[in-house]
Amino acid sequence: MKISFPKMNIPLRPLFFQRFALNWQTNYPDHYNDLGLFQIQYAMPYLPFCYIICQQDDKHSMADSDKLGGFYYNEALRLATHHTGNPQTFILIESGSAVCKHKTSRHAHIFIIETRWQKAWLFSVLGMKNTLLALRGQ
Repeated sequence: MKISFPKMNIPLRPLFFQRFALNWQTNYPDHYNDLGLFQIQYAMPYLPFCYIICQQDDKHSMADSDKLGGFYYNEALRLATHHTGNPQTFILIESGSAVCKHKTSRHAHIFIIETRWQKAWLFSVLGMKNTLLALRGQ
């Protein structure tokens, strides 16, 4: 079963997100347009500010692709400053298309964290999720 979002189709959120991701919403901020990106914002227990930045398609040039790493980092700084007032309160995980079977292009996860226990919680949840996916062969 697929959910259709404007401008692209993505599969129904994986089981992990159905259980842990709350308040899932898709945004198209103006400053994302030049690189053909959109933003998914959600919350997880104890982590109220989580984001995925995704490409809308694979049709952007390598020059655009080279800009993505800097864009992801600058966006993480901006989001951290917006939510906490401190630009250093984020974890940025960038993934290529080969790493994630349900996304067909590069994407980045940004988690806004303020405490060490939130960091430990995040890595525990991600470790469990990726272990389960690996065991299922996904």
